[in-house]
Amino acid sequence: MAIILNRLKVSGRFRTNCYLFGDESTKEIGIVDPGIDSNDVKSVVNREGYKPVYLIGTHAHHDHIQCAIDIMDYFNIPLLIKNFGGRKVENIHFIKENDVI
Repeated sequence: MAIILNRLKVSGRFRTNCYLFGDESTKEIGIVDPGIDSNDVKSVVNREGYKPVYLIGTHAHHDHIQCAIDIMDYFNIPLLIKNFGGRKVENIHFIKENDVI
């Protein structure tokens, strides 16, 4: 199986690293820490023909997941995260240490 691994420097003041990873044959990917501006992520995903299946937040700091809801809605995918700062949002799956994704 060929693996997709793509690191993006997401626009904005913090220039967060976002990672796209998945299976080259199916083009299915996970998106990790989309950052502040969803346009960078959407542009690469659409250009490459990737099919996002989930979004992963390593933690709930705004510089890592501020645009998470926009990405979730745009691609109709769930967010996997340990906590989301108490915010009530649909389509979040809370994960804990040792969970297998």
